[in-house]
Amino acid sequence: MPSKTENHLLKLAAIFLSLQALVLTFSPAVRARSWKVDYLWMHWSAIILWVAIVSLAHRAANRYIPNRDPYLLPIAA
Repeated sequence: MPSKTENHLLKLAAIFLSLQALVLTFSPAVRARSWKVDYLWMHWSAIILWVAIVSLAHRAANRYIPNRDPYLLPIAA
């Protein structure tokens, strides 16, 4: 049961971070009020790295700590 709650919270965190990254990507266009600008892309590598690390931690926690608090990993992530 903790895995389901934890899974939903981690998905919610991933959605939030992805939306924030999307906003950061388009922020130069909003600032310049034009689509002809250089967009920011470097933060997407951090999002990909975050997803990889958190999914590995989630799998390891499922495997080695089955009866854990479902809120600790999402809060730490």
